[in-house]
Amino acid sequence: MNQKESLQEMVTSKPLTSYFHDGDLFSIVHEDGNLELFMESAEISEEALEEDIPISKSGSFPAIRGKLCFRGVKKILYNENLFTGRLAKTHDSFTIFHLEIKKNVVELQLILQNFHEQDEEFCTITIEADIIDWKRTPERHIFSSQELTQFADCFGRGFSDFTEPSLQISEDPKIRFKEAPIRILRVIRFAAILGCEIDSIAWKAMQEPASLQLLANIPQEELGDEFALIVGAAFPDYGVKLLLDSGIMLQWMQAAIKGSVYEGLMSPWSMDQNSVYHELTLEQHTLQVLKNSLSLHCDAPPEKKLVLRLTAICHDLGKMYQPIQGRNEFGSTSYHGHEDHSAALTELLLKYLKLDRYIAPVKRLVQHHMRPHDLVKGGSSKGIRKLLRDLAEEGVQWVDLLNQAEADAMAKSMKIGQEERAYLVNLNLLREKVARIEQEMEKQPTPIEKPLLNGFQLMEAFNRHDSGQWIAEILRWLQEQQLGTEISQEEAVAIVKKQFPQYIK
Repeated sequence: MNQKESLQEMVTSKPLTSYFHDGDLFSIVHEDGNLELFMESAEISEEALEEDIPISKSGSFPAIRGKLCFRGVKKILYNENLFTGRLAKTHDSFTIFHLEIKKNVVELQLILQNFHEQDEEFCTITIEADIIDWKRTPERHIFSSQELTQFADCFGRGFSDFTEPSLQISEDPKIRFKEAPIRILRVIRFAAILGCEIDSIAWKAMQEPASLQLLANIPQEELGDEFALIVGAAFPDYGVKLLLDSGIMLQWMQAAIKGSVYEGLMSPWSMDQNSVYHELTLEQHTLQVLKNSLSLHCDAPPEKKLVLRLTAICHDLGKMYQPIQGRNEFGSTSYHGHEDHSAALTELLLKYLKLDRYIAPVKRLVQHHMRPHDLVKGGSSKGIRKLLRDLAEEGVQWVDLLNQAEADAMAKSMKIGQEERAYLVNLNLLREKVARIEQEMEKQPTPIEKPLLNGFQLMEAFNRHDSGQWIAEILRWLQEQQLGTEISQEEAVAIVKKQFPQYIK
């Protein structure tokens, strides 16, 4: 698309200029009769995303990003008065109130404000030029050395930030954090968006106990909102690592489990997994799973992406629960049933952060995340049908679960070896088998069979006189096992007694 067509997009019957209300004017380059305005629209809604809008998703939210270019500037009016100087940013913030393009004239209404001042200034800038072009910048703009000469470095360190970017806090970080403690999380969010380091002075201030105490006084809804933005950023694994390294994630987890059975019984996230299956610590494994998952859901809608990323973060929380950390004869640590505790801890953490809308979908994926690994080892058609029925009842898509399994299996170490390659081959075979069985089930729904035994027969077989959850558990299991098979009641009694010896009295 050429520049003329690109500009035409801005002035169609439903002009894109309307999306710039509450957008931002980031910078102004005005030299030798030419002018460039670097601009960003307000956040584009999910409904608008379905339209043919040239948006960029590289920032913290989807928006129209680019620069409005003027060649051969004829006249500039500032609040209807002729402006003859060099147009430049005079305030910290230029919020766009209205943008209108008519032929070779652009009218821009702005709200100007400095960060340390409450007063705002409203102005209207009208620009007339020979040629007006709109150039989209769908990805983060990287400035060349020639472009840098067009900027004024007001703080004396701006140019170096283009080549060696780092997030810095103006003035004393401790003072700025005390003024608005949420800035601590916003620094991490910006780092997760841009993928750049945090200035050492700011990072040190962020880790101090006083800073963590400031965060403890922030409303949980705000904490959750920032956490969701960090997880939804371009580099979520880096953002979560910063939360872990700063002690923020530990603070949240301790607050989330307070008063629960998990309080005081959790190992640190940095624990060695002490397993032949994992060379990485739990923290390293979790971050690698999160990183691996990014390419597996890159085309998913934003809300779906967040669910899958939260699943990657929470899937192994239960391994930190010390009572389930067992030892086998070779000295390795086992974590049998950790998925159940991971699901419970997921609910506690997301509930604390007031991310209730994500609890159910994330918890379900976490609860089932070990099942594909078992099926990869040699799952039967019956086992796959049971998985599909369970997932269907809970509204979980099997594709998401198997993608989570892939991200998990490829995060045992920092390199992909023969074992991982073999797993991928078997996992892809499983994908094909699941898809085929799903089609068969849709064509021929499996009839629901009554269990061969009832509650009274189970109480007699197990020499018990009490009913309860144990009967429901056995009946559910028996109902699944008897599908497609022909066994007698006597055989069923023998099978359940062998499967559930813990309930025999």
